Amino acid sequence: MATKETSKKVADTAVNFDTLADSVRIDRKSLQTILGNVSRQTIYRWTKDGTLPAPQKLAGKLNYWSVGDIRRFLAIPA
Repeated sequence: MATKETSKKVADTAVNFDTLADSVRIDRKSLQTILGNVSRQTIYRWTKDGTLPAPQKLAGKLNYWSVGDIRRFLAIPA
């Protein structure tokens, strides 16, 4: 269950996405919000089939995506 603090962090990341440095890493929940509230399964399906850049593992098990990688992904015409 998401806490108020986590929900605020996710919302802040999404709102401020355009001002974040390319090197900043975002978590899956923030990525879901940025991509229009797609499901967790959609994130991992797109990653598996190469549509979405692969996440970077931090702390051995946590997945994070680079803001620069996500910007490049969003710039690709559909």
